[in-house]
Amino acid sequence: TGPLHANNIKRPCAIAVPLCRTPTMYPTLAPLLAALLTAVTSAKLEPLLPLSRTSPTTCTMGGQTPLNPALIGYNLEAFVTMMPNHPRDTAFQAVVDALRPGSLRYPGGTMSNVWDLKTGQYVPNTTSFGWKWNQASYSRFAPFSKYSREAPPGTFSASSFAGSVRGKVARIVYDLNVFTFNTTEACAQVAEIARVHAADGPDAPGVLLELGNELMDSGQGLPRFPNSTTYIDAMAPIVACARELLGAKAQVALVGALGAWSEGLGKSPLLSQFDAVTYHEYSPGVAEISKLSRSDQIIYIAGASRAILQSILSGSAQALGRRLPVWHTEFNYGILPGAKPGFLPDLEFGALHGIFHVGRILAAINSNGSVGSLQFQTLVHPLNYSSEPVAFHYEMPVTRLSALPDRPDLAIVAGTGQLVAHLSHLIDWDHTEVMPMTCSGGARGPTIMGETQPCVQAAAFKTGTRTTYALLNICNSTATVEVAVHGSATLDVTTYHAEDPGGWAPLPKNASDLPWSAPLKPDTAQSTIPGPTTVLALAPVSFSLQVLTLA
Repeated sequence: TGPLHANNIKRPCAIAVPLCRTPTMYPTLAPLLAALLTAVTSAKLEPLLPLSRTSPTTCTMGGQTPLNPALIGYNLEAFVTMMPNHPRDTAFQAVVDALRPGSLRYPGGTMSNVWDLKTGQYVPNTTSFGWKWNQASYSRFAPFSKYSREAPPGTFSASSFAGSVRGKVARIVYDLNVFTFNTTEACAQVAEIARVHAADGPDAPGVLLELGNELMDSGQGLPRFPNSTTYIDAMAPIVACARELLGAKAQVALVGALGAWSEGLGKSPLLSQFDAVTYHEYSPGVAEISKLSRSDQIIYIAGASRAILQSILSGSAQALGRRLPVWHTEFNYGILPGAKPGFLPDLEFGALHGIFHVGRILAAINSNGSVGSLQFQTLVHPLNYSSEPVAFHYEMPVTRLSALPDRPDLAIVAGTGQLVAHLSHLIDWDHTEVMPMTCSGGARGPTIMGETQPCVQAAAFKTGTRTTYALLNICNSTATVEVAVHGSATLDVTTYHAEDPGGWAPLPKNASDLPWSAPLKPDTAQSTIPGPTTVLALAPVSFSLQVLTLA
């Protein structure tokens, strides 16, 4: 969430448009990409099949495991640190109820590095380690400190936030300030989190603790952390605090970045003390897809999430010298100066953007436990933007709120959020089990980042007598998948087409009445299935939720 997201983006991969992902986050990614990716001269995705062709696909179902709620989450970014709406505002509550995320990241983003979660305020102007508010990455947030300063003490605190979402979300990712706080101060923040969650029970795994935000970025990490060795050495006593104060309630992750930073972490004997490593990624950007036709751009975006996540997992393992679970606590499209993606503007708030999100969820489910957390950027922005566009990542939110207090009637949701919310409402965070699905055969999928992607990407969610098949078809041809049906059942199908422009609409009056009528306009169908098998049909470049309910 620092300046690398906009004006300082480095783009060393100018060739190989469809296969080279630009490191929109970290310049240190370039050497790794050079080793991982194969340069090509064609700017076409192949093969693209005619719409009339149907491709039978075989999907192998994995075993049932409890669903990790942290895989369907959002970063808060602009909310408590940059907006007047407090966590108990009824409009925010309505957004959480409507989108029904499994996890939220508080406070989220660059501002976490200068935030006091106990008071719910930014830290004073000057603290230890030579940091001052005029530091480039942080000075742009200073004007927003008035909201927390002028509110009653604790209004935006972790205690207030956790209380506002208790019973609504299953996990909270706390992005801890380890930048301006010394060890004693940071441990006091951990103690506050422990106090807030004291009633959760001794074994409730509700807390994910992230030690800082993008501290490898010189604009955010200096002068405190000149390198990863300094960083991990400073984190060791804070991890010890977390183990003592939170015990089994919490998992702890350190900041990672593909390349030299993580290589330094991998050399440290302290790495074994951490449960996970965090990565942020904002791609693809306009440079990757600008030479593609419109139809190929849509296919690329639909299939990019799986390719991006696989590259992060393999790159992390290579840099660290081991496989440590990844928390992907910020991700979205790459952005240009002015904070807009720069491609397919008519689909910015439509089904394709939601497909990009759900593709990352499906890829994480199919990663054999390699991904512990996903937070999409970002849950909520103001209705009226700041005069400084980078402050809010203008075009990235899934909902927007009025600055007027307690006005859920003015809250609006994008098609991006509608699609993923549909999946969330079909899940019971405590009782749903998930089954990964490995799909092959059928049409040959597009090559993205040097690897052929399967046309069909999928997972199944089982809750009681109901099985929900989440099926993403990234190819320009109809696909079919045969599944077993153990008895007579009803099949309810909702299909979101990638070219549905969506846009914005008020929050639905009853969010559990699925599918929502706006802003997206999905197709729906219902049939009775006698068993023992049925064939699920997938429209070209679409995401469908196909719900089998046994009679």
